[in-house]
Amino acid sequence: MRTIDHPSPLLSRTDPDDHLPIAFSFPSPLSGARSEAGVLRTVVLDLKGTGPDVLLADALTERGIRVLPLLGLLGDALTDRHLLRVLAERVAALEASSPATRERIVATLTDAAPEEAAWMLLRGVPASDRDRGTRSPDRARYLVLPLSGARSLRQPLVPVGVRPFAALLSGREARRAIAVHGAIAAAHPAFAAMRPRRYRPDPELPRHDAALDGDDVQIAPDGSVLVGVGRHSNLRGARQLALSLLAAPGVPRVLAVSMKPAPVDRLDQLVGFLDRRTALVHPAVLSDDAVTWELRMGGDPSGPALVADAPRPFRDHLPRLLDERPVVHRVPPGGHGPQHYLVTAPGVVLTAAPVCDPTSLLLDRAGGEVIGLPGEHEPEHVIRSGGVRRVVLPVERDPLEAGPTALDRAADRRDAAADHHRGASADALEEPS
Repeated sequence: MRTIDHPSPLLSRTDPDDHLPIAFSFPSPLSGARSEAGVLRTVVLDLKGTGPDVLLADALTERGIRVLPLLGLLGDALTDRHLLRVLAERVAALEASSPATRERIVATLTDAAPEEAAWMLLRGVPASDRDRGTRSPDRARYLVLPLSGARSLRQPLVPVGVRPFAALLSGREARRAIAVHGAIAAAHPAFAAMRPRRYRPDPELPRHDAALDGDDVQIAPDGSVLVGVGRHSNLRGARQLALSLLAAPGVPRVLAVSMKPAPVDRLDQLVGFLDRRTALVHPAVLSDDAVTWELRMGGDPSGPALVADAPRPFRDHLPRLLDERPVVHRVPPGGHGPQHYLVTAPGVVLTAAPVCDPTSLLLDRAGGEVIGLPGEHEPEHVIRSGGVRRVVLPVERDPLEAGPTALDRAADRRDAAADHHRGASADALEEPS
């Protein structure tokens, strides 16, 4: 971790021998990601020391964005030895094929120093001392395989304001990633204001039937929460989130967006918000197949707690989610989708797509600022993860505020030019007196 300005309080402990003192590099707790397109302040990256990792971290740092390494955060959190044991037992329960293997996993992790335990939880628990430091794909050399380098960092958390929810996923690797992120959120002082929220109990829905992926949830500029329903998240997961959000004021509505007929499998492939009034969308958004249900609390005390309105095409909802005079850009043929563009400030995007990509050219012509990573080709780990947006986890982002952005000013110039053209045409058609 980097040097500190003012050390945060140490983690609480009951036994001095059960906790290693450590100085944290955060003068104050993180404030959470409060929008999709506000000014980005702090992110988490899973830095592996490769060239693409360095390029991405440098590009973010040059924009004034603080980059926190996932490995360092987890090592900080695991100075709490009780938390380390709890996490080790949870991972062993997910990964072990026998009681003996389970005991070996727990012993290997709890006997290690916090930094080493964090490394093993992310990069794999070796089967023996001889296998430590291996990067071999041989399954026999691991008690627990490394977390996939193609995973999305956004998957384990559902971002809806300062305090997120944990994702609801059944896959073994996904549940392990949720446990890792949960350990950081529960124990690291920097995340004191971002402790994950608990879902509201739903008597009509068993929790194990619900599926909710962090990549399938976005906050629209008007504050509405969108949930993509398809391959990774289901309508039960959208219902569970809606019931938890709508029970308290703050979220105007929750929309479940069907993606099953579309050639996309996550919400961030379907739509991305660039500022208060601008969205980048996949062409499937404009079809009749992309239908949306608005979920709302039931008004009848004797009826269901949550009801869904009749489905409507998503394109009908889209203008309501944006500010006045909404602008919707459709991804052109051959262009990269919204998941390949990370908004660093309203109207400003960072991408690993080539400079000649049709979408990048479209956004540039529209007046946006497109920042490309150096190099002729998109980094391999970004391609495998599905886009630069998925390898970056925002943990501090400002809310969207009023005021023109570069895209706003460009749209105003286009409107003024169109008005001038129409006025000139009308003058030309007038008969001379």
